[in-house]
Amino acid sequence: LEQLGATFDPRTRMGALSVAQQQIVEIAKALSVNAKVIIMDEPTAALTNRESEELYRITEQLRDDGVAIIFISHRMEDYERLADRVTVLRDAKYIGTWPKEEMDRDRLVMAMVGREITQMFPKRKIEIGEEIFRVEGLGRQGFFKDVSFSLRKGEILALTGLVGAGRTEVCESIYGIAPVDEGKIWLGGEEIVIKHPSEALEMGIGYLPEDRLGQGLILDWELYKNVTLPVLEKFSHRKFIDTHAERETTSDLSERLEVRASSVYDRAATLSGGNQQKIIVAKLLTGDMKVLILDEPTKGVDVGAKTAIFEIMGDLAERGYGIIMVSSEMVEVLGVSDRTVVMKEGRVAAIFETAATDQEQLLRAALGRTQEEEGA
Repeated sequence: LEQLGATFDPRTRMGALSVAQQQIVEIAKALSVNAKVIIMDEPTAALTNRESEELYRITEQLRDDGVAIIFISHRMEDYERLADRVTVLRDAKYIGTWPKEEMDRDRLVMAMVGREITQMFPKRKIEIGEEIFRVEGLGRQGFFKDVSFSLRKGEILALTGLVGAGRTEVCESIYGIAPVDEGKIWLGGEEIVIKHPSEALEMGIGYLPEDRLGQGLILDWELYKNVTLPVLEKFSHRKFIDTHAERETTSDLSERLEVRASSVYDRAATLSGGNQQKIIVAKLLTGDMKVLILDEPTKGVDVGAKTAIFEIMGDLAERGYGIIMVSSEMVEVLGVSDRTVVMKEGRVAAIFETAATDQEQLLRAALGRTQEEEGA
């Protein structure tokens, strides 16, 4: 552990370690048996930028010590920082292997998705409607305080900031997963109180969680069971479930969202990360939703799936949904959203009209170097 630069006590229970620290333990395990080849499977998917930098340092150290490393990743940053050669697999088929210097980002994307992506962030011409949702002075002791913002029909509102800023906690409280201590919430001009996620669903608020595997899906269930679970009463008649209607609804939504699966009987665990995200979106669309909260919707998916998710978001906004998108990726925030709420240490640091700002401004607000608030 010392060789890898770990500072935590080796007697610490694994459950008390961060994901990054757990990965260091896994690497130490490999080194303890004098491994000459180490396979790292999506090691940066759940890491912050700072933790990723530490993993890069460790990986480069292992390489310099003569260890061969297979680094499985969908992130361009990983490839650009570490790779000597790159191998692309697509749809369970080998596409090719190239020296890093022969592959620029555009060529790599084309190899990964099988087509040229000319527009990562599809442009939308949508007329933003009236206000449909608002929170004022929302607070939860120890997590966030005095959070206020509004959302309009057809708008994509980004919620961003550094890791630990309180973005996910705000969304969980809005959805009724965790209670708030203070503040008010309005939906469609009426003040509401949400004490449970089932109440949020009934009111027309849907939530795609950051942890899709732990909170968004039941992995051992078939797709049609996952999709209809939030509104199961709609498919229940005299204590019996209409499975035919469940399958039809799931098939229609899957076709609309372009889910890649052999049938609605597939288990959720068998899908790729991008298709799992689409199934969670399908769950939200089975109900009569007005507001969709998408927490890190592109986390852990490849570049092709990201573009598909952005297209789905644009389509939903065009149909009048109000969308709150939580994202740590400043490029995504600038490319997709209409307005941006920047949070710092549990408070709203600034609100910007996205078209009138840039990455530097967002970062300054996230770091607390400005209190400027625009477009509130």
